[in-house]
Order: sequence, then structure tokens, then C-alpha cells
Amino acid sequence: MSENSLFIKGNASTLGVHILIALQGVFLIPVIIKTSGVELYGNYVLLVSMLGIIFGISSFGVNFSCCRFLPSAKNRQEQQSLYLPQFSFHLLSATLLSLFLIAIFPFFLD
Repeated sequence: MSENSLFIKGNASTLGVHILIALQGVFLIPVIIKTSGVELYGNYVLLVSMLGIIFGISSFGVNFSCCRFLPSAKNRQEQQSLYLPQFSFHLLSATLLSLFLIAIFPFFLD
């Protein structure tokens, strides 16, 4: 096989997989809703959305220094000194934000 046919074959398989991933919702969502029910699916969507919001907000921009300077770190100690403080802060802030949202959740039930 020539290089061009291998290139086209590799790209066609990648394109096919991406199309299947994009269309999975069209085929899977109706089956999931039909078997589990609308209420359970709605709760699942709310949970996934809430986790996305919590982890998106909870970093407060702290991971910028890690993303910016970590590739230039020369040894493991430098990498740890860049990564561990921002990781600890992100974990703590996500935990506190989650606890806050859990605490105020009953007010939204009425």
C-alpha cells in the first residue's frame, strides 16, 4: 500500500469514530430516557452539570502558574513545588464549594 492510501485509511477511521461519538447522543439518549425514566435522567443531567460547574469555578485561575511553568521545571522537586500547592487549593476549594452548594440546596426545593 502506498503512503497516500494509508493516510486516507487512517483519517477515514478517525473521522468515522468521531462521527459515531457525535451521533451517540442521538441514538443513546432516547434509549436511556425510555428505560430509566425522565426524572432519573434529569437528575443525572443536573448532577453532571453541577460537577462541571463546580470543577470549572473552583480553580479560581490558580492552575495558570502550573500550566505555564511546569514544562520548564528541571527536576521532580520543582515540579512538585509548582503542582502540589495548586492541586491542594483546587481540591480544598472544590470541597468547600460543594459543601456550600449542598447546604443551600434545601432552599431551592420549595
